[in-house]
Amino acid sequence: MTKKERLKKQAEKQREMIKQEEKKEESLKEKNKKSRAVEKYSKSKESLKKKSDEPKYYLLLKLLELVPYGYSVIFWGGVLVIAILGDMINDYEFSEVSDITAVCIIVSAVILALAFVFQLFKKYLIGFVASLVGAAVYFSAIRDFIRPITNYLQEKAVDPELIEMDKLWMKRCYPVWVFAALSFVLLCDKTVRYIIRKKKEKEKKDNAPVKSIISD
Repeated sequence: MTKKERLKKQAEKQREMIKQEEKKEESLKEKNKKSRAVEKYSKSKESLKKKSDEPKYYLLLKLLELVPYGYSVIFWGGVLVIAILGDMINDYEFSEVSDITAVCIIVSAVILALAFVFQLFKKYLIGFVASLVGAAVYFSAIRDFIRPITNYLQEKAVDPELIEMDKLWMKRCYPVWVFAALSFVLLCDKTVRYIIRKKKEKEKKDNAPVKSIISD
């Protein structure tokens, strides 16, 4: 074998080795790319799971909110709205109610419905604020209805059936605050769970093994 042939063979061997190294690098890059994609997917999946996972009692608390809403706001609030707008209440001597009271009851019902929807979409802070505003508006409207009755019952003699009429309406309408209370419980529980989760994530991050700066 001549010197020229040996040099040519060595050159071919070097080219083959370079090609093999390039293939190895490409294969390694592809593996790293896939592993990063899998890691990113698993992280996003875990993040979505954390967002979607809620205790079962959250749903129970939300459904319980419908009880005072349906009883106090929809049913008895609706009775008052019909009586006020139909001008039935002002037939009684002890009642002095304007149409504004009926409007306030309707507005409060809408606000409380929005509060419930916000909580269904896990917006507990906005839901609590809306429930507080809605309950306050409803309470103010009902108080304007009850106050004249209370004053009348204190000043004049009435039939035994009417003696506790103001207290009866309080029992019918004041449970609206239960709605706001349940909203507050959901907000507090969600906040506590969020703080605990973040604390655990921080501890996990702090205790994770540190990667070496020097590459192998």
